[in-house]
Amino acid sequence: SVNRHKCVDFTMGAMEASGECRDIPIEEVSLNSFDSWRSDIPSARVVHLKGFANELGMYYDEDVLKTLQEECSLLVWDGDDYSLSSFTRLVPKFLDFGPDRRAAAFRQISESSMASFKKSWSKVAEMFPGRLAVIP
Repeated sequence: SVNRHKCVDFTMGAMEASGECRDIPIEEVSLNSFDSWRSDIPSARVVHLKGFANELGMYYDEDVLKTLQEECSLLVWDGDDYSLSSFTRLVPKFLDFGPDRRAAAFRQISESSMASFKKSWSKVAEMFPGRLAVIP
């Protein structure tokens, strides 16, 4: 069964308010190692999710999530930071479908950009350890 309530507290305010500095469990996977990292997932079960970075309504969330639940084991996106007003809010809901689901962000990343990315995804990564990767 899917617990859709897990993701409710993933707000930027909650992350910033905690003020905790710790190792964030987001795996960095090189482009050369990506095929090995996802070797148990057939290409037909990989979905590239694209959307708007902000002010995105929730009109189609249920339809998208239904399709992802039925047809996807690995969700990839262009490396946008996590935001409740973005299509990225669907990533933790997808990961919540089960321990066999993984997500990977492809992003050209500088050191400061990596820090911003990890901060925005830290709560999601903590909820789903070892299942969220970034490919710089």
